[in-house]
Amino acid sequence: MEANGYGELVRNSVVALNTATQATQLVKLDEIEQHFKTRVRSVIRIPYDPALAAGSVIRFNELKKITRDAARELAAEVVGSMVNPV
Repeated sequence: MEANGYGELVRNSVVALNTATQATQLVKLDEIEQHFKTRVRSVIRIPYDPALAAGSVIRFNELKKITRDAARELAAEVVGSMVNPV
């Protein structure tokens, strides 16, 4: 995207790293996070949660507290990127 003139859009992006399974390798997530941290506004990790893994309707109150907190952080970053672009 940067090569096509969308560098500002990239810099103002928010990346959500979803831990899709319990077996997700944290080392890989660390590498992916480091890759994006130098390019985008922020990177938010969404931890593994069985309520998300089901791939069905998501009921916020059924998520683990840590997942709800991460979702709130993600929402705040997305809204912040609209209000206060980099």
